[in-house]
Amino acid sequence: MVIKLAEKGVIDLEVPLTKYTNERYVANDPRLDLINARHVLMHATGFPNWRSADNPMGINFTPGSKFGYSGEAYSYLQSVITKLTGHGGQ
Repeated sequence: MVIKLAEKGVIDLEVPLTKYTNERYVANDPRLDLINARHVLMHATGFPNWRSADNPMGINFTPGSKFGYSGEAYSYLQSVITKLTGHGGQ
C-alpha cells in the first residue's frame, strides 16, 4: 500500500514521516525527524521490535545506518498512512 501511495504522490518515501504528522512517536529524540517510509520498509529506523516495560520506546541507532527488525516502525508508518488517507486500509 505504501508503494502505491508513493506512486500516486500521497507520500514520498524519502520525506521524514514527521512532515506528515504532528504526533511525536518518540519524545525528545531529534533522530525521529530522520525516519522516512523507506527506512521503515528496510527495517532501518532504529526502533526496537516492540516496546515493553523493560524496553521502552526509543531509537537505538541512527536511522538508515543499519538493519534492525521493528514491528514498532510499521505501527508508526501505519499511523502516518491512516492520517494521510483518513482510514486504516482495512
